[in-house]
Amino acid sequence: YAGMIYQSDGSPDIDATLSLIKGLGVNCYTYLIAYRSDKELSALSDFCSKAEREGIEVWAYLVPPTEAPQNYPPYGLDYLKWAEAIANISLQHPNLTLWMIDDFDANLSFFTLDYTRQIYEKSKEINPNLLFGVCVYHESLKKFADAGYLPYTDALLWGYQHSSALYPDCGIYPNSLPLEINDYLKKGKIAIPCIYFTPHSSWPNGRPTREYLQEAMKIAFEQAGICWVFTTPKPNTFQYDVVKSFTSSHQLPSRKW
Repeated sequence: YAGMIYQSDGSPDIDATLSLIKGLGVNCYTYLIAYRSDKELSALSDFCSKAEREGIEVWAYLVPPTEAPQNYPPYGLDYLKWAEAIANISLQHPNLTLWMIDDFDANLSFFTLDYTRQIYEKSKEINPNLLFGVCVYHESLKKFADAGYLPYTDALLWGYQHSSALYPDCGIYPNSLPLEINDYLKKGKIAIPCIYFTPHSSWPNGRPTREYLQEAMKIAFEQAGICWVFTTPKPNTFQYDVVKSFTSSHQLPSRKW
C-alpha cells in the first residue's frame, strides 16, 4: 500500500514505483489517490497498463471526508463520481480488480446506508467485476454489519492492532490476529488484514519488531490469503528484508484477469 515515488512535478513516477514493487516480489499494489489526487487519478490508467505487463494486480484506494485534502480534486467528496471514474478505468484494465475507501467506519454519518448502496451500485453498473471494499476496524465490525452495510461491500480491510490503548502488545505479538481474521471471514467477505510495517502513531518507540512482522505476515497469508503491507517499505530497511524474504519463500497466487 502507498509508498508511491513521485517526479519533480508531483506526478507519480510509474516506472520507479513499479521497479520498487517488483524488487519486493509482491503480486498486488494498492494505489493511493489522496494528496496529489488529480495527478494520481490521471496516471492510474498508465500505471495499470505497465503493472499488467509485469503480472501485478492493482487496487485503488481513496480517502474519506475526515482525511481528504481541501477540494480533493477532481471530484471532491462526490464519491459517486469517484466510483464512476475508477470503474471506467477498470473496464480498460482487468488487473484493476478492487477499489476501497479508508476509515469508512469513522465516516458513517457521511456514508449513510443509502449513499453506500448508491456508490456500490454505480460501480457495479459500470463494471460488475470490479470489487468494492471499505476499511472497518475490528471494534466497529459488529455495529457495521448490524447496520446493514454488508450487502454493499465485497471486501473488508482493517488495521490490525492500531491502538496501543486497546492492544498493549502492539507491534510485538500478533496474538489476537487469528481471531480477528476469523471474525471478518465469517462475514462472508474478502478479509484484508493490514499489517503495520510503518509504526502506528499510537505505538511506543521501537515497534514493530522484525519478529512481529514475520509472524504477522505468516498468519495473515495462511489464514486470509492476503497480507496488506502498510506501507510499501524502502530498500535497506529491515521491513523491506522481511517482505522480500517472505515473497521469496512463498508461492504467491497468480491472477488471471
